Amino acid sequence: MLPNEVVSAELHERPLPNFRIPPATSCPRPPKAPSDEEREAFKARFLDERSVWTSAGWTKLAKWEAAMKRDTAGCAKHGTEGADGYRVRMRSGVPGAELRLTRQHLVEDARDVLTEFDDETGAPQLATPIRMSERDDCVIELAKLKSWMQKCGWRDRFMLRVCDGAGRTSPPAGRL
Repeated sequence: MLPNEVVSAELHERPLPNFRIPPATSCPRPPKAPSDEEREAFKARFLDERSVWTSAGWTKLAKWEAAMKRDTAGCAKHGTEGADGYRVRMRSGVPGAELRLTRQHLVEDARDVLTEFDDETGAPQLATPIRMSERDDCVIELAKLKSWMQKCGWRDRFMLRVCDGAGRTSPPAGRL
């Protein structure tokens, strides 16, 4: 069904709708990576995971980890199905079951820096920010994205060109 003005071949002047003007933003600067001296000073100051937390923070973390281990052992021993199944106590959204550590649980020197813990040893270290395009754990499969866009009738020509690899310089083929 065509609008009235098209049927009668007349075009009436109407005010354009007011669209929201998009904000003028730019890409944020990449985060500052810590220097080698800062990393060494951090390692010298914080020797283990416990040294990063205040006593209240460490106690809270230790209680939470013990309760999670208790739930894991209970599930492994009794299972979760049936009348005799283990009832998990550490559930998200339940007060006391969620671990909520804030800046106040960190010692003063560790509050304003990005800290990460080594997977093997648990030793704290300053986090070095890595751009998403340089990480190998974030992969966007452009061929699948393009086929989904075409299947759904998505008519964004720019995104289709991105999926085809137009203008790509650094990422390997098939990844963004």
